[in-house]
Amino acid sequence: VGIACLEDALGKRTWLAGDTYSLADINGFNLGDALPLAQPQACNDEKTPHIMAWLRKIYARPACKACWAMGRTPMAARVTYLAS
Repeated sequence: VGIACLEDALGKRTWLAGDTYSLADINGFNLGDALPLAQPQACNDEKTPHIMAWLRKIYARPACKACWAMGRTPMAARVTYLAS
């Protein structure tokens, strides 16, 4: 249900809180970046194109990439699937 709600919301607007990237997106990314990894049958390019595009837009931001690059464990590499 949560994935469907997120997909629906992102189908209506560019970012979670509207037309501008905001803290909502930063927090949402921290919770949602693992959705395609944890639930690939429910969150993927075919079933949830808006979520996937949103995740990729956030990951493409230089500050986001720099933050994840500071990771010291293998967990930090989990978002590299978004670099496309």
